[in-house]
Amino acid sequence: MKKHDIFWTAGAVRCTSVTYEDLKFYKEHNLIFINFGIETGSQKMLDIMEKKNTTETIYNVVSNCKKLDISTFSFGFLFGMPGETEKTVKETAEFRALLSYVLERDWNVNIAPFLVIAILGTPLYEYCQQIRAIGKSLDEEEDYLIRLSEFDNQRNILNYLNKTNSSTKEVHYWLYLYQYEGKKAYLDLIIKNNKSIKHKLLQIYKYCIKGIFSNVVFEYNKRKDYYKNKKLSQKMKWYTVLSINFLLSLSVLFLPKMVLFPIVRFYANMKFYYLHKIHKSKKDKQKYNLFVESRDDPTSSLRFTENRITKTSRQIDRSLRRVVTENRKQMKPAITDEEIGLQILAKGQ
Repeated sequence: MKKHDIFWTAGAVRCTSVTYEDLKFYKEHNLIFINFGIETGSQKMLDIMEKKNTTETIYNVVSNCKKLDISTFSFGFLFGMPGETEKTVKETAEFRALLSYVLERDWNVNIAPFLVIAILGTPLYEYCQQIRAIGKSLDEEEDYLIRLSEFDNQRNILNYLNKTNSSTKEVHYWLYLYQYEGKKAYLDLIIKNNKSIKHKLLQIYKYCIKGIFSNVVFEYNKRKDYYKNKKLSQKMKWYTVLSINFLLSLSVLFLPKMVLFPIVRFYANMKFYYLHKIHKSKKDKQKYNLFVESRDDPTSSLRFTENRITKTSRQIDRSLRRVVTENRKQMKPAITDEEIGLQILAKGQ
């Protein structure tokens, strides 16, 4: 690459696959950007995903990139796996803030967290079938696949299939909690790591206050063409949302958590109520959105509950793959050809 003056990038790299010496070698041979598959900042969730990784390993590899002046970023997190809780969301937000701080980026998260999708042939898909979030008949299977295709499922809560033990309304709140918990954590890092008041204020201005204004400009430019020919009432709603987001970000600098987060929750719940109001129809493609009555049983013994997690003694026992395998032993065996076929499909065989 260096010999022919070719610059290159690498994406979705495992944090455990590269050492400091590897990165140094890549840098010397024209690497300009590298991105890692981080997924979450919670060790508990890393174990459930069976990432065979630790938050310490992730932190070290990102720090090495900074030392070697290799461009990378600390985004691409995802939510909504079984076992996800408000605590794990906060852990991810705080970890994202730490990585952003190490990389000397501002406190904004312009890329929203992804919402986990259950894909055919994965343990997550089979788990969703086991708890009946995805039905077991061909018609229910088809409904789910249509549901996957109707919306931008990765970032849109409207068509999220809830796999957690919390309500979908709570999962919706987590998307807001993630942003403001991360900003609070970033602010705390500035205060903690700068002894001089002058340096604290300069960094708050550079990475927080300027970040607030840059985010408003970013959000405005992203949607201005969409709202260009909309009615005045629709434009006013958009301007109101921009203003609220601006004020909430600004309030992070002054309000304690005990005051800030009830406000954030109220705002998130209002947005959720609005979603319900305009998407409660059960006709056409709307019948596949999250407001359709769920088929799953919240009391099912197959669910991956906190109580079940605390009983595990080994990391591998917390993996979703192991949970799905154990669930199979509790379930009635498939009898009909349809049941057997769907079981084979779920296992990805």
